[in-house]
Amino acid sequence: MDNGNKPAFSVALRDNGNANHPEAKGLTKREYFAGLAMQGICANSNWNMTNQAPIITAVEIADALLKELEKQQ
Repeated sequence: MDNGNKPAFSVALRDNGNANHPEAKGLTKREYFAGLAMQGICANSNWNMTNQAPIITAVEIADALLKELEKQQ
């Protein structure tokens, strides 16, 4: 899942505008998608802050989305 580790909102650096440069900063696509999923989960449920299930589910949703996107490329 190499695509998931690439920057979600890449910024061109001085290295000829290479957004995948190792020094590119910010969230990965996986982190960004998990955060979006977490927003939806939090907005639509009464979950206990000590329960890890919503967090795990958000990451699973992000991974499933990335896997599906890679199939379509």
